[in-house]
Amino acid sequence: MKYFQAVSKIATIILQDADTQLDALIKVQREVAGNALPSESKINVEVAYNKMNFFDNSKNHLGWFGVIGNFLCSIVFLKKVTKILKQQDH
Repeated sequence: MKYFQAVSKIATIILQDADTQLDALIKVQREVAGNALPSESKINVEVAYNKMNFFDNSKNHLGWFGVIGNFLCSIVFLKKVTKILKQQDH
C-alpha cells in the first residue's frame, strides 16, 4: 500500500511541475508574440466549440440535408421544364 501512496505523491509532484512549466511557457508566448496570439476569451470559445464536436455530430444530419436539397432542386427544375414545354405548345 505504501508503494501506491509513494507513486501517487510522485505523480502529483510531476503534474504540479508540468503545470508550472506550462504556465511559464504560456507567459513567454504571450510576451514574445504580443498581439499575434488570440485573446484568452477567443481561445476558450474555440476550445468549447471543439468540445461540441459539431462536425462529428452533424455528419449524420448532413446526409438528410443533401437528400432534401436534392429533392427541392428537382422540383424547381421540373417546374422550369414544364413551363418551357407549355410555352412551346402555344
